[in-house]
Amino acid sequence: MSLIKKPRRQGSDGLGLPAKPQADEQPTRQPRKPGIISLLKYLIWLYILLLMFDGSLRKWFLPGLSDVLLISRMPVIAAIYLLAIPARAFVVNGFVMVTLLLALITMPMALVAHGSIPVAIYGTMVNYFAIPLIFIFPKVLDYDDTEKIGRFLLFMVIPMTVLISIQFYAPQTAWVNRSVGGVEGAGFTGALGRFRPPGTFSFITGVAQYYTLTFAFFMAQYISRRTLPLWLLIPTGVSFVMAIYGSISRLLALSVLLVFVFGVIGLIINGSKLHNTFKVALAMIVFFLIASQFTYFSDGVETFMARWEQAKGGEDTAEEALMERTFGELLTPLINPDFSSPIGLGLGIGTNVGAKMSVGQRQFLGGESEWGRIMAEIGPLFGYLYIMLRFSLVVMLVIYALGALKKGNILPWLIFSSCMFLVLSGQWGQQTTLGFSILSAGLVLSACVTNNIKSREVNTRHG
Repeated sequence: MSLIKKPRRQGSDGLGLPAKPQADEQPTRQPRKPGIISLLKYLIWLYILLLMFDGSLRKWFLPGLSDVLLISRMPVIAAIYLLAIPARAFVVNGFVMVTLLLALITMPMALVAHGSIPVAIYGTMVNYFAIPLIFIFPKVLDYDDTEKIGRFLLFMVIPMTVLISIQFYAPQTAWVNRSVGGVEGAGFTGALGRFRPPGTFSFITGVAQYYTLTFAFFMAQYISRRTLPLWLLIPTGVSFVMAIYGSISRLLALSVLLVFVFGVIGLIINGSKLHNTFKVALAMIVFFLIASQFTYFSDGVETFMARWEQAKGGEDTAEEALMERTFGELLTPLINPDFSSPIGLGLGIGTNVGAKMSVGQRQFLGGESEWGRIMAEIGPLFGYLYIMLRFSLVVMLVIYALGALKKGNILPWLIFSSCMFLVLSGQWGQQTTLGFSILSAGLVLSACVTNNIKSREVNTRHG
């Protein structure tokens, strides 16, 4: 069963990447057994809730079960797979087949390399297990379901911002700043004696990924059909501005900027008037003016700018330092692969969890970058193949996001902009990053499933 209903003459490459969709083509939802489909929707919502709040459970409410809750979404994914098969919603395409093949080859390699079955199983879950879920989303969800998920994420922006503001000011000994397992100090070093707040997540990256994905839905509210009232959107926009600075996260700031730029590019590609972009820009100015009235905003700006200056290191500018850290760490494993161990160190050993199970403490045994971890774990040959798989997923997503965009549906394009680097090179060994990568990629496809695209065209007439 393929993900995309294709014309007879349409071909695909070896990874199952379909050719560019034609005008009337989109990911289709054709499964039967509606009762099971409804249950699958509930399980996807459970997946989202666990992604948003399992960090809270691990830190504050069930710290004794922290290690178990780390993989709390994996049983949910397994249940989705088991139900998707009889519902004809489980997709077996080139991506899934390559994923399965790599898993079958590299897991025995791991048992030879490090000999730990638990570490190999964890590595398999991290690298491979969740990928088929991406293709179940458009079989179970459609555009309206995707919008509902977006509205839920938008509803969470204000309380999440309040929480990170409390964490911003609270000492690391405070209950609200507890780390996983209930120990003190969840924040990560920021600047001026302040720490980067993790919100409901176990680490600051969760905050950045949550706000970035949610900002894609926020942009869609202004560019496309608005489904939320202004009395909610305005304080939500103010909360975005405050969170960008209060999080002390350069990743969040740059990611939100990227989504905005993709929104502008999307309007140009679609051929729509750019006044919607000016509308968003004007709204952001208003949000800045309102946010500037709060002490938290001014303190956040001061800390954020200090953090930006500290990031320079030995470079001339903070931007150069950030580019060197991002692309230098990303490309080095590809340019200078280590051929001394052709089968690698073994699946899972490069993750913090795998390192803790192997050597007793969390560390990056295979390097901090994702591609460095992959090359170290499964060797250069299969490492290159796995990276090509991730790259092909990104290509597939952009093809369908562009196809939807040209028909007036900008939401998949915006969601894609929020997740393309997560899918390509996000640190999947970190469970929250893996969770947002799979969720966002699936939502790109489910947002393409609509039978009435004309009612959701890029809005160039209404506010």
